[in-house]
Amino acid sequence: MLPTSTKPFSICNEFGCNNLTKDSYCEEHKHIQQEKERKRYKRYNVERDPVLVKFYNSKEWRALRDYVMMINNYLCVQCLLTPAEEVDHIIPIRVDWSLRLTINNCQPLCHACHRKKTAEDVKKYGRGEVRNFQKQVAENPPPVDRATFYDFRIGGS
Repeated sequence: MLPTSTKPFSICNEFGCNNLTKDSYCEEHKHIQQEKERKRYKRYNVERDPVLVKFYNSKEWRALRDYVMMINNYLCVQCLLTPAEEVDHIIPIRVDWSLRLTINNCQPLCHACHRKKTAEDVKKYGRGEVRNFQKQVAENPPPVDRATFYDFRIGGS
């Protein structure tokens, strides 16, 4: 069982609302926070490569991500204490696109460990376009048929 929050109560961020909450907004105004997050995510995706956006929204990635989280008990593999929030590619998919749906290339991380790992990746591989990324995608396109979706569960290649 995950530990309960020990965060103290604070006043809702909505102007004029005096409800107490452990989050930024109370239950009555939680939709404001959700809308802000939706806008931030949409802005983030506009700046990303459309191939990556399509991949991260695919059924194959979502299923693999859920599976990786489940087999690691939803814990960060770096600190082993914090609940994992993200599944990270050990070798970034911009470096080797063919490893994007490989279980051994995925690890669940908490947000803090993911930020550290991303900073290390930027130092190691650089930021921005990786040479021949579009060529890798063209040579090894995302799976179209459902058979590849189940390959990782039954030990296929």
